[in-house]
Amino acid sequence: MTSYLPSLTCHSRYVINIPPEGCDKEAEKMVEVRQGSITDVECDVAVVNLFRGVKHPGGATGAMDRALGGAITRAIADFDGDLGDCLLIEGGGEVKARKVIVVGLGGASAFGYEEVEKASYAAAKRALEEGARSLATIIHGAGIRGLDPVNAARKVVEGSERAFKELGREAELLIVEFDPDKAKRIEKEIGRGEG
Repeated sequence: MTSYLPSLTCHSRYVINIPPEGCDKEAEKMVEVRQGSITDVECDVAVVNLFRGVKHPGGATGAMDRALGGAITRAIADFDGDLGDCLLIEGGGEVKARKVIVVGLGGASAFGYEEVEKASYAAAKRALEEGARSLATIIHGAGIRGLDPVNAARKVVEGSERAFKELGREAELLIVEFDPDKAKRIEKEIGRGEG
């Protein structure tokens, strides 16, 4: 099958230093900003999201659902989508991730930057509990909710970093943005002053 999606390109890499539990040395955490589709990222776990009550996902979650042959739509029948709830689905189909996590965002009207951080924390924690060494995530709230993608991406990193620290485990964090202009902005701003 021919894909008409843009190929993934790495725009930025920077290091977050996180000391693993019980270790005196600081461990390097690699964070990459990539432009492309979350379905095309080779990783242990890919993270998409869903607001409470949504039964037919759109955006990146809809693309992931189509690539998984409707697995998300079938699985969310019993998924409330409350903030921080995580639904684990095996990868497959046209998805390059081994597993997919759908993280609940709660109600759309109450969703802001604090909720981005909480959802990111919950998803990263679940990914680490599943043994993930690489985690690709979309930027929660930067799509249909309309949050600023740079500020939302910062909260994704902060929430994920908190989970990494709490569990004392390492994983590569890949922030994936489909829109080329947004990806460039995120790369420029997120990369500044890090590492």
